[in-house]
Amino acid sequence: MMSGTMRHWSVAGALLVAASAWQATGTQAATTTTTTVTTTTTPAGSGMFSAVDEGLAALTADVEALGSNVTVKGVLQRELVHMQKNRARAEMQLNAGHRPQALVALRSADHWMIAFLSRIKGVAAKKSMGLEAQSSLLATALQTRSSLRTVLTTVKQSH
Repeated sequence: MMSGTMRHWSVAGALLVAASAWQATGTQAATTTTTTVTTTTTPAGSGMFSAVDEGLAALTADVEALGSNVTVKGVLQRELVHMQKNRARAEMQLNAGHRPQALVALRSADHWMIAFLSRIKGVAAKKSMGLEAQSSLLATALQTRSSLRTVLTTVKQSH
């Protein structure tokens, strides 16, 4: 921090330099520096969630296609809705520049996906939906979780 005396000497020195330049040329010395900075802002989540969205759409369609006699259908739908809400919240937080809150939302979405996977692997699901439907849902859910984990890792590593 400059003391008052040093500041006055600095200002006086600057004025002396300007006055000498004006006297030498007969006109006021003008030094103008113009800097133009152009930035483009794209949403942080653009394209990052596409694989997760595709997986969620496929899972939702598969669960909707299950018969009405499947006992766990309602619970599976609820878990998918929770996961979609958390995924959307994560994208919104990323676009707003709130990385820590986006990480919380992504982890919550991952927890709902784990619950969904556990429910599919259960004996009740196997009995009510059959082995073929169970294995199809399981494969899609595992792929979607893998995509979600990739997004989570990407957001975690970006700072």
